[in-house]
Amino acid sequence: MKKKIIYSALLIAVISIYPLYNYFSVAEGEEIVEKITEVKVRKDDLRITQLADGNLIIPSIDVLSGYDGVVTEMNYKIGNYVEKGDLIARLIPVDDLTEKWQQEATDYQRKLLNFDGDIQDKRIAIEKLESNLELEEKTYELMNEYPDMYSLNEKKNQETVIGEIKSDLNFAQKDLTALYNEYNIAKNEYESAKEEYEMSTDVEILAVQSGTILSMNYDIGSEVKANNTFASIGNKESAYVIAEVLELDMGLVEEGQRVILNFEIDFGKEYSGTVEYISPLGKSDNNGIISYEVKIAVDDQLNKTLDGLSALVEFVIKEKSDVVIIPNSAVKIVEGKQQVEVETENGSEIREIITGFTDGISTEVITGLTEGETIFIRTIK
Repeated sequence: MKKKIIYSALLIAVISIYPLYNYFSVAEGEEIVEKITEVKVRKDDLRITQLADGNLIIPSIDVLSGYDGVVTEMNYKIGNYVEKGDLIARLIPVDDLTEKWQQEATDYQRKLLNFDGDIQDKRIAIEKLESNLELEEKTYELMNEYPDMYSLNEKKNQETVIGEIKSDLNFAQKDLTALYNEYNIAKNEYESAKEEYEMSTDVEILAVQSGTILSMNYDIGSEVKANNTFASIGNKESAYVIAEVLELDMGLVEEGQRVILNFEIDFGKEYSGTVEYISPLGKSDNNGIISYEVKIAVDDQLNKTLDGLSALVEFVIKEKSDVVIIPNSAVKIVEGKQQVEVETENGSEIREIITGFTDGISTEVITGLTEGETIFIRTIK
């Protein structure tokens, strides 16, 4: 930054001396022609920046079909904007899917039949236990009706038999409940798989996020593979620029720094950015020159979503906004004082001013001039 300030001061001095140099350097006998340029005093922004080249990166998400098949319908193309859930395309799966489903369906049906058999066997076993329990409980009731006919041990044995049957019955009923649960789970799996297959006979490929389609790898009639990228959708809200900064300039760049971006396709329109990350790993080119990657978040809304778009990057080192400015060449140094020639009603007058910040081309006027006034710049041809 100190170097830039020194360069700016030298530039002012050179510009101030230049008219005198021209005057004394005019050859003897040659006519002196003075050129007068009128300049309006205006308000604008001044800044000192460090330049670099960069490229726009649009983060994207890949869209997969999920099935092998043939494309039958296409609703969007590269550059189109889509909302999340929009139907991008349709495809018909290949015959292998039908063969696979037929095998799966057979397996599910066999599994359900096995459950049916187990459930029927368990029901018969429960009915038998219930019948035995009813018979033994009637026998026990008879023992109680005719207590003199049965011994105490016979009654206790009968109670034991009834208890064992009840225990077996309880376990059998629990097993039946478990079988029903397993049967219902298998049936639900079968129905879900069946529904998925039926839906897959006309597969819909949907947008997984809102954004711009950056790539489309298939067209109507194309054969699609399930695990290959069908399309990619970029989100310009998360766009960033990667700039290559030479190691000699890295002292002027830091995280959080404001950046001005000019894109090749829309040059002249400035976008604001912020240094988000500086790679600690340098890269060397064929000449041994080291550079570092700097990631810059794009703060403003982009007009275009073009991944890889070239950008002129200006890292703002110092700036002042909305200040009164004039060209550096308008300022003359006379006896250590800064002067400009200002238009008046009667011609012009020399006025002392105080200047401030300069970007090397224009300079800030702190006092002595107001916006809208006209000044003269005199040069010798």
